[in-house]
Amino acid sequence: MKNGSAEGGKRSPCASGWRIIRLLAAAVIPLVPACLSLRGGVVAWGDNSLGQTNAPASLTNVVAVAAGRNFCLALNRDGSVAAWGDNSLGQTNVPASLTNAVELGAGVTGSLAVRTSGTIAVWGFVSAPPADLTNGVTVGAGYSHYLALRTSGTLNVWGDNSFGQTNIPAGLSNIVAIAAGAYHSLALKADGSVAAWGDNTYGQCNVPAGLSNVIGIAGGYRHSLALKADGTVTAWGNDSYAQLDIPAGLSNVVAVAAGNLHNLALRRDGTVVAWGDNSYAQLSIPAGLSNVVAISAGVLANFSVALVGEGSPAIYVPQPPSLSTYSGIPVQFRARIAGAAPLTTQWQLGTNDIPGATNRSLFLASPQTSDAGAYRVVVSNSLGVATSTTIVLSVTDSPPILLAPLTNQVAYPGATVVFRVGVEGSGPLNLQWKLNGNTVPAPTGVTLSFVPTAATNIQCLVVVSNPFGSLTNSASLFVPPAVGWTETPPITQYPITFPPAGLTDLVAVAAVSTGFRIDYGIRRDGTVASWNSYSFASDVPAGLTKVEAIAIGKEHRLALRTDGTIVPWGGNTYGQTNVPYGLSDAVAIAAGPYWSMALRESGTVVAWGTPAPAVPYGLSSVVAISAGANHAAALKADGTVVAWGSNSSGQTNIPAGLSNVVAIAAQHDYTMALKADGTLVDWGFAVAIPGGLSNVVAVAAGNSQTYVLKNDGTVFSFGIPGYENPPPAGLTNVVGIFSPDGDPRASALVGNMAPFLTRQPLNLTGRPGSGFTFRVSANGSTPLTYQWQFNGTNIPGATDSALPLSNLYETNAGSYSVVVGNAFGATTSAVAVLTFAGATPPRLINPGLNGSVFSVSLQTFSNDTYYLQYKNALTDSNWITVASMAGDGTVRTLMDTNAVVPQRFYRVAIQSLIPACADAPAGLVSWWRAERSAA
Repeated sequence: MKNGSAEGGKRSPCASGWRIIRLLAAAVIPLVPACLSLRGGVVAWGDNSLGQTNAPASLTNVVAVAAGRNFCLALNRDGSVAAWGDNSLGQTNVPASLTNAVELGAGVTGSLAVRTSGTIAVWGFVSAPPADLTNGVTVGAGYSHYLALRTSGTLNVWGDNSFGQTNIPAGLSNIVAIAAGAYHSLALKADGSVAAWGDNTYGQCNVPAGLSNVIGIAGGYRHSLALKADGTVTAWGNDSYAQLDIPAGLSNVVAVAAGNLHNLALRRDGTVVAWGDNSYAQLSIPAGLSNVVAISAGVLANFSVALVGEGSPAIYVPQPPSLSTYSGIPVQFRARIAGAAPLTTQWQLGTNDIPGATNRSLFLASPQTSDAGAYRVVVSNSLGVATSTTIVLSVTDSPPILLAPLTNQVAYPGATVVFRVGVEGSGPLNLQWKLNGNTVPAPTGVTLSFVPTAATNIQCLVVVSNPFGSLTNSASLFVPPAVGWTETPPITQYPITFPPAGLTDLVAVAAVSTGFRIDYGIRRDGTVASWNSYSFASDVPAGLTKVEAIAIGKEHRLALRTDGTIVPWGGNTYGQTNVPYGLSDAVAIAAGPYWSMALRESGTVVAWGTPAPAVPYGLSSVVAISAGANHAAALKADGTVVAWGSNSSGQTNIPAGLSNVVAIAAQHDYTMALKADGTLVDWGFAVAIPGGLSNVVAVAAGNSQTYVLKNDGTVFSFGIPGYENPPPAGLTNVVGIFSPDGDPRASALVGNMAPFLTRQPLNLTGRPGSGFTFRVSANGSTPLTYQWQFNGTNIPGATDSALPLSNLYETNAGSYSVVVGNAFGATTSAVAVLTFAGATPPRLINPGLNGSVFSVSLQTFSNDTYYLQYKNALTDSNWITVASMAGDGTVRTLMDTNAVVPQRFYRVAIQSLIPACADAPAGLVSWWRAERSAA
C-alpha cells in the first residue's frame, strides 16, 4: 500500500483467508479489464481548488492511480505516468526520462515511481532516496518522509524524522505492504500483523490488540486503517471527523484508502463506500459509480479518486518475463485483478493448474529447485477468459552472500544505534549478533538496534548461516566521551561533532564555533586535545600540560594549570592574552569576548583586556566567576552574587534577596544563578525560565540558549524562539556542559564516569593565626559528593569541593584529603599537608596586673621554651627577659613580680626568636601592655 491508499485497491484479494507471504523475490502481474485499455478512465471528486479532480480527458490505458495533497498521478499501461493538479513544487513535472514505471507514490509535496528495475524515481520537493535503494516493489509517502518496500521484505525509509517516523522497529522483516500517514509509518507483515511507528499523538500507532489476518493497510493524516481477510475494516487514531466510524454492515471490502480526514473502501462488487470529513464533498461519490477497480486518497488530500473499468478480464504484465530466487526464500506473484464479479482465478505452472492457487496472489512459502518453471494466471468471468504471459522462475541453492557489510559508526550515549547487514542466499537465513563477544538474545534479524549508555568502544559482529554455509561480518561502534552541536540556523553543515576515534580519556570539554567550530577537551593526564569539522591542525600550544580548565573568548583561549598559572593563546587585539605578571595563584578562569578574568586563591578577582569590566573595590570571598559580553558575575562564599560592568539590559541588577546560590552563568547580556534547591533565577535580557524546572545541577548560558544539566544526566535547553539549539535527541549520561559567550555552539561531556580529580589539593604553609582554603576540582557523573578528612578522619560538615579553614595554629597542622564519590565509584585525592612557618605565636590567656605582679597564662607545647619579656617604652633598644619556662603541653603561667613602674610593655616569645622590628611585635610573639596609673 502507498500514499494512504491500500495496495489491495490495485491488487484486491477476493478469496476469504487471502494471505500475503513475502519475500526476497516478487513478481507483480497487474490484471486489468480490457476496457481500461480502451474505454475505462479516472473519476475524481471533492476539493478541486487546484484542478486535482480534473482528470485529463485524454487518459487511456490507465492501470493505477495515486492521490497526493492537491494533485494526482496515473500510471499508464506502457509504464509512462500522467499528472495533474497543483504544480507549485514541481510535483506534476513528470521526468521526461521516466519509463517502465510499475508503482506510484504521491505525497504532500512531491511524487515517486518504482521502475521495473526496482529503482525509485522522484520529482517535486522530495528527499532523494538512499543511493543503495534497489529492488523496490512499492513506495509510500507521508508529509515529508518516504518508505520503499524491497523484494527482500525489508524497508528503506528516508526524509523527515521529527517524530521518529523513519526509525524502523528493530527486527521488522517479512513485510508485504507499507503505508505512510502524515508523520507515522505502517507495515503489514506476512503473518497478517501490523507494525506502526512515528507520531502517536492521537494513538495512530496504537495497533489494536489482537488485530490479525490483515491483508491491507492505509495511513491518513493522524489515523490508520486495516483491511482484514474477511472483508471487514478496522480503524484507530484521531476520530475528530468520524474517520474511525466505520459504516455499519460494511463488508466484502477488497481495498481501503485513507485521505486527510476521510476514508474510502472498495467493495467486491466494484462500488465505493466513503466516511469521515465531507467538508470538500470528498464523500459525495458520483451517482452510479460502479465497476471501480482501484481507489486512492492521499495524506492531507481532501479529494477522492477511483479507477473505473468495464468488466471483461484482461492481463497486463509490466515486469521482465523471468524471475530468480534462492531456495527457501518465499516468492510472491501479485496481481491487479479487475472485472465484473464473479471472477475466477487459477494459477498454473506450465499448463498445469496449481491446486488451491485460486487467489489473486500466488505465494510459494519455501520454493525449492523442483519448483522452478513457467508460471501464469488465468482469469475468467461470464464475459470471457484472459491468460497472462508467463514468468519463468529459477531457483538456486546458495550459501549466505554478503551484499552490504556492517559499517563502523559513531554515536553519543542515548542515541539509537542501528547496525544493518545486507545478505541473501537460500533460506532459512539465521542471523546471530554479538556485542563485544556477548551473544545478543534472539530473535535477531538483518538489523540490530540498541541504545548505548556510556562512552565506550563496542565491537559488533553478526554470523549468518543457512544449510549451505555461513559468513561472519563485523564493525565497531565508538561512543565518544563528548559531543558538540551548533544551532540549526544558520549553521547546518556540521550540526553534531565528536572527538576522533580513540580519544576516550576526556574529563572536561569546551567548544567555540567562531571561525572553525573547534572543540577542546582536557584529558586525564592534563593535556589538551582539539578537533574540528574541517581537519585543521590543532591550535593548542605545544607542551601545554597540567590543565584543569579552559575558557573561550571570541578570538582567544585560556588554560588554567593546576599550579595556578594561566596559559593564553589566540588573538590579542585587546590585550586579552596579557596575563598579569606574577599571577600564579589562580583557581578559576573566565573569558568574555575580548577580555579575561581570573579568581585567585585569596578569593579576590583580577581582570585584563579592553574593555574588561572594572572589578569592584574590596571584592573578596569569591568562590566562582563568570563572564558575559561586557559584564561579569561573582559568586561569594555566603551564597550571594555580585555583578558589575555593562547594565544595558539589567544584567547586573541582582534580584533582591537572592541567596543560597551554588553556581552562576553570565552570558552576553543576561545572568543566571543556580540555587541550592536545584532551581534557576535569571535577570537581564533573558528568556523566561520554564515553569517547574528543577533538579538542576549545572548551568551553561549560550548565545541564544540556556543549557541546564539535570541530576538524571539529561540536558534541557530553552532560549529565544527561532534560534533554538537543542541538544541531540536522547542525549543522556551527561557529566558536564559548556557554551561560550556569543556563539551558537555547545558541548557536553558524557558517559557513566566515576569521579576524576582535575585539581588536587595543594600543600599549604602559612603564618599562625591565618586562614587557609583547600580546594579540588572534579568531574564525573552527577551528583558528586565530597567528604574532607583530617589525618584520615572525616571532618563533620566538610562536604563541598572547597574546605575553608580560619584562625589556624599548630593543632591544625597535619594531612588533609577529600573523598569524591558518585554512583559509579569514589576516588580519594592526594594528601595535602598543612604546615606553619616557624613556631606558633603563643595565645595569651588572662593577662593582668595585680599590685606589683604581672601574670599571663598560655597553652604550651613540648620542646618549646617560652620567655616573658618587657620594655618600659617601645623606644627602648632591647627587650628584657624576666621569666622563662619549658613547655609541657599544658596551660602554664609566666609572672613579673616586680612590675612597679607606671607602665610596661610585655611580650611572650618562643625560644630566643626576636622579631626584626622591635616596636611592632608580630608573627612569632604575642604582646600586651601593662599600664599603672601615675597616681
